[in-house]
Amino acid sequence: MPYRTLHRFATERCGYRVKQTTFRVADSEPGAELQVDFGHMGYLVDPVDGVCGL
Repeated sequence: MPYRTLHRFATERCGYRVKQTTFRVADSEPGAELQVDFGHMGYLVDPVDGVCGL
């Protein structure tokens, strides 16, 4: 059986990875918001006191 057939069955009949509702976010003025995507960055450590933050 092709994977796509199994995936379609599992999604329709078993609720596998059912998509959640998404929300539209209103656009802001240029320069009012900053978004950064680091991918997988790991732990952040404060250089002053050495405390690890998540």
